[in-house]
Amino acid sequence: DEVQVPSWETVDPKDPQLIELLSDTFLQYEGDMREVLKVLFNSESFKNAFDKPKVKSPTELVVGVIKQTGEFDNPTPGIHEFAVTSLNGSPFEGPLAIMGQRLMNPPTVEGWHTGFEWINSGTLSERIGFVEKQFSDPNKPGVKEIIDRVGSLDTDPDTLVDRCLDLLGGLNVKDETRASLVKYAKELQNMKDTSGIHHLIQMVTSTVDYQFA
Repeated sequence: DEVQVPSWETVDPKDPQLIELLSDTFLQYEGDMREVLKVLFNSESFKNAFDKPKVKSPTELVVGVIKQTGEFDNPTPGIHEFAVTSLNGSPFEGPLAIMGQRLMNPPTVEGWHTGFEWINSGTLSERIGFVEKQFSDPNKPGVKEIIDRVGSLDTDPDTLVDRCLDLLGGLNVKDETRASLVKYAKELQNMKDTSGIHHLIQMVTSTVDYQFA
């Protein structure tokens, strides 16, 4: 992601050639945004952006996790606690606030800074801890369904890991991360019940790669 507007004077854009082209197009067509967007959408930078990881915002992370775990399928008492903050009278901060995003209360009129600015040593620990906690109960409907669909530990470890990555959102992980997961899957093969599959799912969701969309 590009930096926010206040930083434009001090931080160079990631693709200055594209910025210049968009500026020239804007002037050439007298502010016709259709032409500007046409240039943007046909640029190599825009096309290549699909392969670049995007850090999930706290809201994207929390909503994605509770959707996968299946613990809420209707408005339910307690669901609001994910987003509570001391600013609305709560005696404690909910996960979203601790991760750096208080809903309806952005730091500036521009909204929240995005991308890697979501992650620092404190928020990363909170994010991973939140995911680990939500996936800790194998009896949650969504977790149980994932366990059932992954299959048996007798399955080839590579295939097992691929199924987990697919069922958890089609995750793209680094080669070293995948190698570690395959190694862990092999170590779990002496476990005869579904707890081994559950452990593997927890391991996948605890990776840094899970924090990316």
